[in-house]
Amino acid sequence: MDMQECDDAPATKGELKTEVGRLDKRIDIVHRGLALEIVKTQDRIDRSEKNLRGEIRDSSSRIIKAVEDFMSQVGKVDRAQIIADWRLTELEKRVKTIESRPS
Repeated sequence: MDMQECDDAPATKGELKTEVGRLDKRIDIVHRGLALEIVKTQDRIDRSEKNLRGEIRDSSSRIIKAVEDFMSQVGKVDRAQIIADWRLTELEKRVKTIESRPS
């Protein structure tokens, strides 16, 4: 029997079962590899999400603190302006009193 005749010969049921078994094993190996990569990818996504949430929380805290500090300074400036306005009003009253006196 020549080599070409062997290649052209129809496959037996046993050969087909063996080939299907090999294909199933290859598919199983690929499937397991893909499942492992999916798990690894999900883990990376979870870690990235956790890191991002932490960074957002830290940034929000810094922004809130900056706004609170700013508002505190605005309050101080506002109080200082009220005091300055009151002093100016008092000085204006004194000047008017002095100006209204006969010389």
